[in-house]
Amino acid sequence: MSEPLRDVEKPEKNYTYERVPVYADDIFASLSILLHGDVSMNENISGEELDALKEFLYMLQLLLPSSQEYKQKLTWIYTWVRSMSTLTGKQWAAELNRTEFPDYRGEFVACKGSEPRFRGYPCGLWILFHALTVRHYELSRRRLGIPADIVAHAMNRFIPRFFSCNICAFHFAANSANIARSHESILPINRIPPDPADFTWNASILAILPEAPHCPSSEVLWLNAVHNRVNKRLSGAVTEDPKAPKIMFPPIQACPKCWSMDAKNEPVLGGTQERRDHLLHFLLSHYASSGWMNERVPKHIFDTTDEVLWLNAVHNRVNKRLSGAVTEDPKAPKIMFPPIQACPKCWSMDAKNEPVLGGTQERRDHLLHFLLSHYASSGWMNERVPKHIFDTTEIEILEESQENSSDLMTVAIVSVLLTLVAVTVLLLLSRFIWKCRKRRTQSSYTPARSV
Repeated sequence: MSEPLRDVEKPEKNYTYERVPVYADDIFASLSILLHGDVSMNENISGEELDALKEFLYMLQLLLPSSQEYKQKLTWIYTWVRSMSTLTGKQWAAELNRTEFPDYRGEFVACKGSEPRFRGYPCGLWILFHALTVRHYELSRRRLGIPADIVAHAMNRFIPRFFSCNICAFHFAANSANIARSHESILPINRIPPDPADFTWNASILAILPEAPHCPSSEVLWLNAVHNRVNKRLSGAVTEDPKAPKIMFPPIQACPKCWSMDAKNEPVLGGTQERRDHLLHFLLSHYASSGWMNERVPKHIFDTTDEVLWLNAVHNRVNKRLSGAVTEDPKAPKIMFPPIQACPKCWSMDAKNEPVLGGTQERRDHLLHFLLSHYASSGWMNERVPKHIFDTTEIEILEESQENSSDLMTVAIVSVLLTLVAVTVLLLLSRFIWKCRKRRTQSSYTPARSV
């Protein structure tokens, strides 16, 4: 018997939050298990399963932050699957092997459980999908045409049909049921349903599900809400890691401004628009790939560019040259950035016991993480820049403009068609009038009699 559910809609009073960054290790380890393991276990992949696999791979190759080599191989696999009308798990595994698709099986870091049976693979998958919603948000700021629910819909189609945990698969299908299109099945039709004691479908759940995404920012918030629903269901279950309790994320200790008090003086996550804005900002900052840490994932899978470190080194050289010059602001002296007070882990001691910035690979990794987090646009503040120059809500505006453009295009096409119809009618009418006149002329003509 599992313990009774805790009310995770309220923050844990005795919970101490320690911020743990996102690790590329967790993401690519889980993705490898998913692609090389779960998908390969399917004997037959056709119909809605094949459609789900195609959609998932398309979304991955479009959004996943990875090396060029990894992204290229994702595209190869997607192109191959797209050309198939049916395939087997063995064919899938053989194609992954033929293309030497990377299979990273390193240790979990932030997702490592207190025991091997806890967390790990499912934890890494959640992190992957959160990161994909954030990447979608980032790309949508400069690229139109990406569906508002590209990640949500791919998850709704793929997870229930391929995730190896059968009970989890059906529960996720239910928790994302309002994402399915009207012509799509809500539950997977080719999997054996769990025991009714573990899962029973009830259509009434549709009325209480988090609202389906209508823009990239709402997709980020949607997945966080769904994840918290799952945490609530699993809180106190035998699968819960006692060292990592299932709580509402982010907890109030991590993001006080994400929470507000309701009429009953109870804390609510994202209860007002202002709180949702803070929540969105927190999630964007937390899951953005610019802040990922990496311990062991090789560069041919996930490559963090050296340009960030190069520019920081150049800036520090310039600062060193200008230090003490008449142009230096005495209130803002030219120093090595980041100073040791801001990022102690970025510094080490050399043989002469002198502090060195990024002197070892480990210190450079910490330095890169600091710079990516510090300069990421998701963390920019804005006091007076007008919205027509920098607008944090521009996604919705872009989507609205895209919808308007689509409407205008439809109107234009209809107008052209109507014009063509009108021209055709006029031509036919002209031809008819010409024939009538010709007949009248012929009937009124009398040939001259011979003399």
